[in-house]
Amino acid sequence: MGRRRMTLPKDEESMMKIQEEIEMEHAHEHHHHHHHHHHDINEVLVYILETLEDLKERVKRCEQNVDSLQNDVRTLYKTAVFTLRAIMSEGDERKEALEDALKALEKKI
Repeated sequence: MGRRRMTLPKDEESMMKIQEEIEMEHAHEHHHHHHHHHHDINEVLVYILETLEDLKERVKRCEQNVDSLQNDVRTLYKTAVFTLRAIMSEGDERKEALEDALKALEKKI
């Protein structure tokens, strides 16, 4: 089976009509592509903003954890100091240092 050739109209009016149809279709495709591209950009922007918001919340939780850990480290050092004082002391001073060590720990328990 042979290929059929498309025959173009010979008159100028028909040619202009075909040209207008082609231009309109091209403009429609361009608009559709541009709209689709614009839509994709908006989706990416929304994704980025949501991700940044999630990261902000994670940083906030990390800061809270750091604050809590700093307090734990302070308690550890206070307890260590009171315990060393108790080891190096005698009598009432030893008892007082051990009580201070226990008080420091009780605040965390």
